[in-house]
Amino acid sequence: PSIGRATFPLAKLAPTRGNLSSLTGPEHVEGAPLPASPFYNHSIAEDVAFVADLRALHSVLSASSALRQAVVLVKVWAHQRGLLSGADGFNGFLLTVMLSQLLSGGGLQASMASSHMFRHFLTVLASGARAF
Repeated sequence: PSIGRATFPLAKLAPTRGNLSSLTGPEHVEGAPLPASPFYNHSIAEDVAFVADLRALHSVLSASSALRQAVVLVKVWAHQRGLLSGADGFNGFLLTVMLSQLLSGGGLQASMASSHMFRHFLTVLASGARAF
C-alpha cells in the first residue's frame, strides 16, 4: 500500500491538521476548522514514504550481513515482548528503519557484530535518545 509523494502536500499531513470530515458530527459549524487527526495524518505520511524508505533499506541491508542479523534479533526481541501486536505501534518495517538510521549516524558501524548492534539499539531505545 503506497501512494505517490505528490498525492498530498506535506503541509496537509502535519499532526495539527484535520483531514477527517467524519469527525465533525452534527454540531460542526460550516467553515470551522476540522479537529486534528494526527494518527490518520501519520498513517498517510507513512504510505507516502514507503517506497523511498524501502529502496533505502534495500541498499543498506544489502551491504551489511551483520545489520540483517541484527534486524532479526530486534524483531524476535520485539515479538517476544508483544510489541508487534498493536495496529499503530511497532512493526518489523519500522524497527528495520530505526536500525538503519542508527547505522547512518546513530552510533552503529557496519563492522560491528550483530549482537553489538542489537545491544546498541536497546541502549538507544531505553535512553529515549533522539537518534531516530
